[in-house]
Amino acid sequence: MPYYAIRVGGESSVCTTWDECRSIVRENSGARYEKFKCIDDAYRHAALGPKFNYSTFCPTTEPITKTIYTDGSLKINQHTGNITAGYGVFFGKDDPRNISKPLYGDYLTSTEAEYTAILAALECLNNLDDFDFKYEIMTDSQCAINGLTFWFKKWERNGWKNNKREKVSCKDLILNILHEIGKINQAYHKKGWWPIDIMKVKAHSGDFGNGMADKLACLGAEYSGLSTEENHICDEQVTPAQETITEEVCTSSTEENSSIQSVIAALPKFLSRLIIVIRYSVNSIFAHLRGFQIHLE
Repeated sequence: MPYYAIRVGGESSVCTTWDECRSIVRENSGARYEKFKCIDDAYRHAALGPKFNYSTFCPTTEPITKTIYTDGSLKINQHTGNITAGYGVFFGKDDPRNISKPLYGDYLTSTEAEYTAILAALECLNNLDDFDFKYEIMTDSQCAINGLTFWFKKWERNGWKNNKREKVSCKDLILNILHEIGKINQAYHKKGWWPIDIMKVKAHSGDFGNGMADKLACLGAEYSGLSTEENHICDEQVTPAQETITEEVCTSSTEENSSIQSVIAALPKFLSRLIIVIRYSVNSIFAHLRGFQIHLE
């Protein structure tokens, strides 16, 4: 089945039929499309937008740069075994765009929370059409940065499988992030600016912005553990709210969380069997002692 990646200005989409593609191209002057055999290639082309040659690029203006901090949080309750997650985006003190939200899912990972926070920041910039300033994004996750700059290209060539031949769990998040980055870079290129930067900040280093993003993410994780009714109230009140790492380490986060959840699920059955064994052992000891006493008599 062929797939058609279409770009119209700053917007992009993927169609699965020629009729749908032709209709969009005819209705939008300046629309451009390209045909692909693989849907991943189509989405990749649509996400990144035009390939600018930055090797000969010379900025025409010096923009005012502002920094956005993002962070993800994953918590495991030692008493109940519940796993909760959340993410936070910090634009600035008292900035109404600040975000603190819970994250839901059966197998949550810290990397997923980090990617979600970055995506939320990028979507906010695009939705508000905020291109008066050039933004840079700071995250304390080297894993997320590597995934968005180096690893995704290799994952793509390998059919979105990592070095262990396992499916990359955050594929959709990564593609969505690349899509948002593409739209922002198109706007920045028109202004004569360099592409948006996603850079590393050391976690818990005293950096104010990183600390605030961490608080927002932790707050979101707390709401993730509340009931549906409680979360509805919290959503209204809080949303939006007023280091070298190898690929194997990062991609193993899903396995680790899955293993933890499996152990937690099997714990009640294990304890029940343990109690039976203890009771049997105690009864056997007492029976042996009673028999020994009768023998003495």
